[in-house]
Amino acid sequence: MPEPNQCDNRGPIERDVQDYLANNLSFALEEELTLIGTEYPVPFGRIDILAKDSRGSLVAIELKLGTATRDAIGQLQSYMGALRGEHPETFIRGILIAASIDPAAEAALIVSRDIQFISYAITFEFTPRLKTASTYAEWEARTKTPTESPIPRSKIWLPPSFQG
Repeated sequence: MPEPNQCDNRGPIERDVQDYLANNLSFALEEELTLIGTEYPVPFGRIDILAKDSRGSLVAIELKLGTATRDAIGQLQSYMGALRGEHPETFIRGILIAASIDPAAEAALIVSRDIQFISYAITFEFTPRLKTASTYAEWEARTKTPTESPIPRSKIWLPPSFQG
C-alpha cells in the first residue's frame, strides 16, 4: 500500500472530527477497526480514513460536514474501486459519515452495495466559569475622578493634612 500522507487543507471542524474518528474508530463506529491512515492517497483523491476490520476487510471512510449528497456516494465508490484495483483479493466496504443525507443520496444508497451511512451530531456547550466582566455602569463608577465620585465629598473622612 502507498504511504498515507497528511494533507491539511481541511477546515478546523472537519479536521477535529476526522482526528477524533481516526483516534476513536472502534468507540465511535461501534465495531473493531484498526486505523491504516488518514488522507490516504488513491488515484482519484484522498480517503479521509482508511481502516481494516476484524475480518481483514478494508474500510474506506468518507466524512462530510453537514448533509451528504449523491456526489459523496460517487466519491466513496471511486475510492472503493481504486482500493479494489490495488487489492483484488480483499473485500472492500465503505462508510459514509455525515450529519444528514439528502433524498438523492439516500436513494442512491438503497441500491449501492457495501456502503453504510452513519450520521453524527456535534454539540457545542458554552458554560460561564468565571465572571470577570462588569457592566458599563460598574466600570464607569470605578473610573470616575474624585470630583465625580458617587459618594459626596462631605461623607468621606480625610486626615486634616489632606483636607483643603
